[in-house]
Amino acid sequence: MAETQTIPWRRISVEAVVIIASILLAFSIDAWWDDRQKREETQDILMAVLEDLQSGKSFVDYYRTMSIARQDSIDKLLKASKDGASNMTDAEIDRLLADLMFFSEPHVMSEGSIEALLSAGSIGVIESKRLRRLISRWPAFLELARYNLNIDGEFVTGTWAPYLIKHGSIPQVARGLTHSPGHPEDDWQQSIDSAGEPVSHTNLLNDNQFINIVSYYWLVQTNSQVVFGQLEDRLDESIELVEKELQDSTN
Repeated sequence: MAETQTIPWRRISVEAVVIIASILLAFSIDAWWDDRQKREETQDILMAVLEDLQSGKSFVDYYRTMSIARQDSIDKLLKASKDGASNMTDAEIDRLLADLMFFSEPHVMSEGSIEALLSAGSIGVIESKRLRRLISRWPAFLELARYNLNIDGEFVTGTWAPYLIKHGSIPQVARGLTHSPGHPEDDWQQSIDSAGEPVSHTNLLNDNQFINIVSYYWLVQTNSQVVFGQLEDRLDESIELVEKELQDSTN
């Protein structure tokens, strides 16, 4: 009679457990590696986001200063209009009028890095819930900010410049340019030849249309400065949170 073989159930069970554990460990390592790769990629994108945010911060600082300087020039023109311009020379008036030829760029900042972060689906890797919310809302906020800032340029090219072309002398005003409003570090040493006799723009200060135009221009600057303030608040918070996120990820 053949001997009955004993099945080594204990050894089989141990081997099965080892195989299953090996498979689970392999899956765990793969998941850990994928997560690490995703976090590293997200960190790289966050570095680019930080650069774009800092660029936006510089933009806001520059153009808000310019807007405030133009508003100050408008105040001086309106005061001269009220006082009869008795204490202001033609050159001084031309210089103030030259300031009004500038306008804020609506670009603000590149959002390529933010779009890359959102399209990659990596935003969930970010630990800060507030930062995730801010980043996801930046595209819509920038679109609204650009819409509002674009009003400035549209007003200059569509209302102010046509008025000055009709009632003043663009070459003469342009010769009053020495630097961008509020930015003496910018060099605008340009000369435009002017035909005919010099024009005195003093008479503009008595023109009701001129007063209405520059008064509305003043309101446009107020609107722009509100937008710049909102941008600055959001930029400051976003920069702080991104820096903290990057710092925490290296600890």
